[in-house]
Amino acid sequence: MANIIIRQIPNSITCCNLISGCMATGAAFYGNYSWAFLLIVIGAVFDFFDGMSARVLKVSSPIGKELDSLADVVTVSYTHLRAHETLSDL
Repeated sequence: MANIIIRQIPNSITCCNLISGCMATGAAFYGNYSWAFLLIVIGAVFDFFDGMSARVLKVSSPIGKELDSLADVVTVSYTHLRAHETLSDL
C-alpha cells in the first residue's frame, strides 16, 4: 500500500504545477500580470521538485511523463501566449 502512494508523489507535485499554470493563465487573462508571474514561478518550483522527487524515489510512469509535458506547456507556453494576446487587445 505504501509503495502505491510513494509512486504517486511526483504526479501529485506535477498536478500542483498544472494547477498553478491554469491559475496563471486566468490571472493573465484578467490582466493581473504580477499574480501571473508569481504563479509561473511557483509552477517552475513545482516542476523542479517533481523531477527531483521522481529521481530520488526512483519512480517513473508513462502517465507521469505525459502529465509533466502537459503541465510545462500550460504553465509556460500558454500563459505566455495569453499574456501577449491580452496586451495586444489594450
